[in-house]
Amino acid sequence: MSRYFHVDRLSRLQQGQTINLARLIDVTPNAAQEHLDVLFADGVSLHGQFYLFRKDDPQHVARKHYEIIFEYVRRAYFQERPSRFSSFFGMDTLVAAQGFFAKHGVDALGDPMPYTIWEIECANPVFKADMRLISEPLPAMLGVSMQAHQYWSGVSPNDEPVWEVLMPLPITVVRQVE
Repeated sequence: MSRYFHVDRLSRLQQGQTINLARLIDVTPNAAQEHLDVLFADGVSLHGQFYLFRKDDPQHVARKHYEIIFEYVRRAYFQERPSRFSSFFGMDTLVAAQGFFAKHGVDALGDPMPYTIWEIECANPVFKADMRLISEPLPAMLGVSMQAHQYWSGVSPNDEPVWEVLMPLPITVVRQVE
């Protein structure tokens, strides 16, 4: 089994925990449940739940659109890659996780946030892509489409890519590192 590092921004991880896909069965209307079952028959991750179902956060509206565009590009051209909606995210080294933590570990006022770094174990094949391609999308839809293709190709046009590892669930939380 391979090991990776995850920055826990939601303070949800515990040592020894196994995180699995969630098979949601109470989606309304029924047509939405049927659509979800076709798209994600095995279930979705917390990331998938957040972007597929959350309606109350206007700050994430554009990001939701980018996520679904990236998903449909994956389905059309890179079916062998794991879906972002059914994966757990991490970095391949502790140094990379610490760098992510250093950049994202403070709030808008510059105060430290209560993030922790955990070692994660994954038995499934993973995929590595530059997260800047989805977190810093170009404003035109053609640019977003281009970045989605670059992301799923595993290549980066960026001078300083931020490589994230998509780990298909289930994963096991090994231990807290920091």
